[in-house]
Amino acid sequence: TIQVNVSQIGVRLTPLMEDGSVPSNPAELSQAMVRTLDPRDASWILFELEMRNEGTSEISVGLSISPVQLLGDDGVLYQPQDEWWKLLNESAPWTLAPFGEEGDRVVVTLNMSDMDTDLSSESDVIYALPGTFVSDLTLFDRNAPTVSHSIRLSAVVERVEGLFTVVAGTENLGAEPGELAVFSLSIKNTGNGPTQYTVSCESSDRWTISIGNSQSSEITLEPLSRLQFLPLPIRVRVPNAVDGNPPAGYTQEVECTTTSVIDHLLQTTEQATVTVLESLDFSPELFDSEGDALGPIAVADPRPVLNGDTVVTQLLISNEGNVPMDFTVNAFSSRNTWPIQLTEGTNIQTEQLALTIAAGVSKTISIATIVPLTAEMGDSNLVTIRTTLEDGPTITNSTRLLVQEIATLDLSWNPVMSVALGFPGTANIHAHNVGNIELDISLTMGSLPEGWSGGFLSGREFPMDMNQEATIEVGLDLPGSLPIGLLDTQVSVIIEARTPGGETTVYTADMSIEIVPSIWLKITCESISIEGIGTEGETLEITISNIGNTPGEANLQILEPDDWSVVVDETSYALSSGESVIVSVTITPDSEASNGLTNIIFYVNSTGESGSEIAVTNGSYDLGISKARDSSRGGLGGLLEAIGLPDWTLALIFLTLLSSGVVYGVRMRRSSSALINPDEELIPEGSALLSGSLSERRDAALETSSSGEVLTGGVSDDEIQAALAQSAASAPPPSPDGAPPLPLSGLPDGWTMDQWAAYGHLWWEQNRP
Repeated sequence: TIQVNVSQIGVRLTPLMEDGSVPSNPAELSQAMVRTLDPRDASWILFELEMRNEGTSEISVGLSISPVQLLGDDGVLYQPQDEWWKLLNESAPWTLAPFGEEGDRVVVTLNMSDMDTDLSSESDVIYALPGTFVSDLTLFDRNAPTVSHSIRLSAVVERVEGLFTVVAGTENLGAEPGELAVFSLSIKNTGNGPTQYTVSCESSDRWTISIGNSQSSEITLEPLSRLQFLPLPIRVRVPNAVDGNPPAGYTQEVECTTTSVIDHLLQTTEQATVTVLESLDFSPELFDSEGDALGPIAVADPRPVLNGDTVVTQLLISNEGNVPMDFTVNAFSSRNTWPIQLTEGTNIQTEQLALTIAAGVSKTISIATIVPLTAEMGDSNLVTIRTTLEDGPTITNSTRLLVQEIATLDLSWNPVMSVALGFPGTANIHAHNVGNIELDISLTMGSLPEGWSGGFLSGREFPMDMNQEATIEVGLDLPGSLPIGLLDTQVSVIIEARTPGGETTVYTADMSIEIVPSIWLKITCESISIEGIGTEGETLEITISNIGNTPGEANLQILEPDDWSVVVDETSYALSSGESVIVSVTITPDSEASNGLTNIIFYVNSTGESGSEIAVTNGSYDLGISKARDSSRGGLGGLLEAIGLPDWTLALIFLTLLSSGVVYGVRMRRSSSALINPDEELIPEGSALLSGSLSERRDAALETSSSGEVLTGGVSDDEIQAALAQSAASAPPPSPDGAPPLPLSGLPDGWTMDQWAAYGHLWWEQNRP
């Protein structure tokens, strides 16, 4: 008998579903081999594995588990960055009963854990790295290792975003107006992969905020890798103080929001409080009396002054901070003989002045310096002004005064003079004496081409006081036939400004000449007058010319005297530029025409082209005429004949006039009863020397007796010296040539003769009796 033993060998490893059931189909089996891990919730994955004996005999099995590896996108396995552990809840070996009997299966639990994670702290949280991590498992018969079954388990770790932020440097955070308050915002990527963030900061009053190295209040960062930490400086600019605002102690809340670019729900908000600190900024600046800034002494020009001037320097102190400030201002002169006075409102001091300026307010202090009359030309004085903040810094400003005459004219004019031919061209030159002394202005025209003439309607010479303005009117007459447009010739006006000291500064104003379209009509004739025109008449020729630069029509009009006839062939002529026409004129007197010289006036005018802007100059000519006489007598005889008197009337008139003259002379001779002695003609009329008769006047003149008076024959030396001293004291001492006369007391104290020659007139103005 043959006994056949039929047996079966085999093992199977099956992952159970998450609910613990056995997969019923291949799809469920595939699903059971994969587990998904949310790294925010846990750092491990559990697989329940069923080990079953599919043989007919009892066996002892073992389970081998490969190291966990990262499955790349390319299908290649890589060593994971984190350390993964794989743990079974039971240890091998396991004994399995034959298939179908009790004990033929065993269920074990596999724990796959990422050992580098840490979920215990929010700030230091470490999530498992994302990816698909796999491990190969093999169930085998320990007695027949070739009897085995293998599967691959996959743990899919999800990609999660993480963010943690914290601020630093916010304690006692503050800055002065115009400065930066800086604190730090630190950002940490607590997710399990590279993450990009956006940071935005703003304040309640919209102060300027800069994040990092940018100038913007919002930036997007480069991606941060897992656990990367990035500090960002946040710069908050406190606004400049304007009118004392923002005041010291004012606070501003700054809020910074960090948001994930991928997940907008993932964001954090950090806050910081910025306090405005006390600002003690101030600025003193010097200005002259005209309000012009003087600038630093190293680059500023000396200020010219004259003897006797009171020079005012304005010190403007601006409180640019946000708290009231107390100042002390001191002013000094480098020359003791130049006194200084400080004035602020009603507060007047000599060298030192104290004042308080509120936040955002400016105050002006006037520093007056008197230039002594004894100062010499070229003397300089350095005025030093020190502005000291109480318990603070001192700022020094200076200005230099120089005794100097400044003769400066500020000129402005139109560089182009428009002239119409036939009309005088005019132009204005505006002059402004911006110097510190009176000027005598003298005007001269530059050389002009032949036929041109020019002059000044405002006068050639005139004085100009300091800061005085004047208008110089220039007139120019041009010849005809000049082309339209700008000429090559320029007209120069030479302006000489002379100081009281005799210094002269010359200015030149050049003007181009622009000729505008114009019609200039002119009438000429060879004769000025025609006398003795008979009844047959007289014919003469007049020339009508257009010496302008534009064609036009000339219309001739004649104003003739009564009883005269003037005849021309034509009265209208078309003349181009530079063209002339000769007109024949016949003049005939009527029988009733009176004798004597009379005149005829010829007028020529033009209206130019219709609708054009053309300057028109009309012409005229006055011609004297007289009628031929019927006789050849002239003078008084001709006059008597003209009025119809006979010839003997002339002799009668002569005899009458002669007789009247003789009678008048005899009567004048007899009217004087006595001739006046030639010596007496020197005695004024009504004098006592003419009273009485001639003999009485002679006796009175020869009388030499005295009535109780003693006559002495000489004068003592003392009387002579006293008289000389009195005469010398009353006469002023001589003064230099060109200088004002000296006072009776002589040269004033402290003056030199050179100073008197230059500035003596100022002394007289201040000490005029």
